[in-house]
Amino acid sequence: MEWTELKLILNQIGVNTEHLYPNGDHVQIPCPLAPWFHKKRTDHHPSLSIKFGEPPTLWKCFSCGEGGKLWSLVDSVATLGERSDLNALADNLTVSDEPSLGTRLASAMSGIDSWSLPTVKTQVRVLQPTVLDNFRFIRPGSDPHRYVVDRVPESRIDEFQLKYDLHKDRVVFPIFNQAHQLLGAVGRTLASDPRKYYNYFGVETGKCLGGADKFTDRPRLFIVEGYFDLLRCWEWAAERDADVACTFKAEISPEQAELILGLDKTVSVWYDNDVAGNRGWDKAEKTIGKYLIGLKRARLPEDKDVGALSERHFKHLVDSLYGEL
Repeated sequence: MEWTELKLILNQIGVNTEHLYPNGDHVQIPCPLAPWFHKKRTDHHPSLSIKFGEPPTLWKCFSCGEGGKLWSLVDSVATLGERSDLNALADNLTVSDEPSLGTRLASAMSGIDSWSLPTVKTQVRVLQPTVLDNFRFIRPGSDPHRYVVDRVPESRIDEFQLKYDLHKDRVVFPIFNQAHQLLGAVGRTLASDPRKYYNYFGVETGKCLGGADKFTDRPRLFIVEGYFDLLRCWEWAAERDADVACTFKAEISPEQAELILGLDKTVSVWYDNDVAGNRGWDKAEKTIGKYLIGLKRARLPEDKDVGALSERHFKHLVDSLYGEL
C-alpha cells in the first residue's frame, strides 16, 4: 500500500494527516481507539504505528496494546464509533485476512450500551456481555485450568465465568456491578510478564468493586486486595454470613468508598500485612472508618495473603474479629 492511499483511509476514519510524515515504511498516528481503550481517553502523543508498503499493512498501538491488519483498525473504528459508512471500506481491506482478537472484541461490543449511574458520582460504562464470548472457556486439563485450581476451588471457574485469553496468555475475570451489568474485565497473566494484571475494554477498576454482582443481604463485608483472594475465600465468608469484595489493589478509592458505605454492612479489611497493605489500611481508616462503626482489620501473617490461607486459618481470623460464629 502506498502512503497516498493510506492517507485517504486514515482521513476517512477521522485521523488528521495534514502534519503526518512517514519515516520510511512506518508512520506514527494518534490512536483512533483512544476514546474507548486508553485510560485518558485521548492520545496527544501519537502511540499507534503503521507499517505499510509491502502487504499486509499492519498497525500496533503501544499505549492500549491493540493491533492487527489495517482492516481491523477500520472495522474497530466503525463498530465502536457506530460508523456504518466505514463497513464497506473495512470489507474491501480484508481480502484474505483473518480477524484479530482485538477486532472481534470490538465487533462484539457493538458500541456502548448505556451509561449507568449508581450511588457513585462518576459514570461507569456498561458493556455488552457478548464481548466475553471471544475468550475461551477454561477446560479441565488445560494450562490455565491447572493455574486456577491451584489457587481457588474448581467450582469458582464456572460460577464467576472465568475465561482464558489465548492472545495475551491471561486468565480473564469479568467485572459486573450489583445490577449484573458487565463493566469490563481484568486479566491475570500466566507468563513472566512484569504487568501482572491487565484491564480489558478500558474498565476503570477504581470505580467498581470486584464481586459486587454476588452481594447479598449478609450483614458483613470482607474487603480483599485481588480477584484470586476473593475467589479463594468467597465460600468460606458466605458460611460466616459475609460477602466479599476486592478493590484490585491495597487501596480504597473515593468511588469504592461510596459504594461500600451504601451497602449498610459491618466492614473488615483483609489487606496483606506489608507496606502497601498497611498504607491501604491507614487510608481506609481515614476515608470509610469515620463513617462506619466498628471498622476492623484482619491481621494476616506477614508471609501470607488471603489466597494462601487455609480454611482453618481463615476461620480463626474471622473468630478473632467477631467472636466465634
